Amino acid sequence: MSYQGAGAFSDMGGPSVPRTPKQAAESILWLATIGPEGPNGGLFRDGKQIDW
Repeated sequence: MSYQGAGAFSDMGGPSVPRTPKQAAESILWLATIGPEGPNGGLFRDGKQIDW
């Protein structure tokens, strides 16, 4: 699985990116804890599969 976070507002990302660090962390945590029964082989954002 892969996470596409579209950037996160931070010192490195700057103020113009659309996501907060908390929002990015929530998606990463979801992927890290989804388990073997969850979806695989895709690109995900906010718990939803997105096109490549």
